[in-house]
Amino acid sequence: MQFLEKFLCLSLLLFLGQGASAWADDHWCDYRVELRRLVGDISHRDNDDHYRSEIQKYQEALSLPNLKPCELSTIYVMLGHYHYQQDNIPEAIANNRKAIDAGGLQPDEAIGIEKNIAQLMIANGDYVEGARALEDWVEATGERNPKNIRYIMQALIQVENYSEALPYAEEWFDNAEPKERKHYDLMNFLYNDQGQQSKQLEIVLAMIEKWPEDQALWDNWISLLNNGGRERDAFDVHKMRYAAGHYSSEANIKKLVEYHHYYGQPYQAARIMEVELTRHRLQNTEENYLRLYGLYRESREPEKALGAIERAAGFFGSHKIWADYGSALCEAGQTDKADKAFETAIEIGGSSELLKWEIAFCHYNNARKIPLPSCARYYDVDTTASPRYLANENTIDALKNIQMPNRNYEQGQKLLTEVVQENEGIAYQCGNPVSFEDNECFKAIKNAYALEIIRGEFSLSEKDKRCLALKEEYDARYIDK
Repeated sequence: MQFLEKFLCLSLLLFLGQGASAWADDHWCDYRVELRRLVGDISHRDNDDHYRSEIQKYQEALSLPNLKPCELSTIYVMLGHYHYQQDNIPEAIANNRKAIDAGGLQPDEAIGIEKNIAQLMIANGDYVEGARALEDWVEATGERNPKNIRYIMQALIQVENYSEALPYAEEWFDNAEPKERKHYDLMNFLYNDQGQQSKQLEIVLAMIEKWPEDQALWDNWISLLNNGGRERDAFDVHKMRYAAGHYSSEANIKKLVEYHHYYGQPYQAARIMEVELTRHRLQNTEENYLRLYGLYRESREPEKALGAIERAAGFFGSHKIWADYGSALCEAGQTDKADKAFETAIEIGGSSELLKWEIAFCHYNNARKIPLPSCARYYDVDTTASPRYLANENTIDALKNIQMPNRNYEQGQKLLTEVVQENEGIAYQCGNPVSFEDNECFKAIKNAYALEIIRGEFSLSEKDKRCLALKEEYDARYIDK
């Protein structure tokens, strides 16, 4: 409130003129000689530090007989002035009131004193009563100028009566020219306190336009959007800030990454992580590379995910990283490399029980992705050389490594039985005998017999001549019976 005290001092001096004597000289009152001499000599004493002696002399003047109201008012005004100079504001207020009560002031003089009293009350810490008195004065005089509005506003803010201060603050803000940072800061504070988020948002956006380098304002904007249920808009602001180069700390970059992930953009999140790892604004830690790996996996970018976990394995080499690397290789169908990664994980302390199961299950799943050999046409194909059969053999070997007391032993035995039976079927010319009727050669031979009556002989078309190898078995099943 220092500015207010300076104003009060200035306003009192202006009210008293260029010294108390000038006010007295221009006053309409016809002073008696004793009082005129006292008032007329003020200019010589007003620059003196002996205010106590001046107060004493005016106190003595009060004892003069038959003082007129205008003389009493003048004495009290001067006493108020000197008490104020001594920082005795309560006495300054009391004497100003006595000056009005004495009835010796012109109407405009009394109005000026009333304003001084209100301002003195505020300067003395009586903010509530001072603000009320100044409000009444403004309403009575119609002098609703920016300075008066400012004093009322400041007084109400001092007592944290922000709801009543706000209308005055808005008026003060609207009239301010040019508008400075202090104007915006106060409105930002008051709108926030009163929960007027839409108006606060307007102020904050205007502040960002004026002071775009102030990161706190951007944080304020994001907070307002989040609190107003506009989280997606807050996310857009985060993206703007990143594009503008505001985010350089690891914490802010990670926050942006998680925002992208939350809003269903794992690929963009991964790209930011990868760029910032290259820039070294994200540390090369196991945690960061695992997060990058997870984001690329979620983005269905297996090659990029594999690259991330491969780098992590090379950098850090923990058994967890190697196990994750093995899983990534397995998903990419690189079963042999996955075996080596899992074995490395076991060698450096990973769970042998768990990782042997991972190896076996990796082989099993990848074998299932290989098509069964097509042997519906010819029986002279070596089906045991087919990719599915060979993959099953590797699966069988891996499943045999699952021994008691491995908790996955029973499940491993079930899978082992399934795969062994499948390979037996593949080895027996890709299927069991009951499926013979579905063989294309069976159909070709059957049609050739049907056409033999017309052609006069049994004959197969050029493309089906290799089926002659099955004619003997066909005849044994259906013709010779």
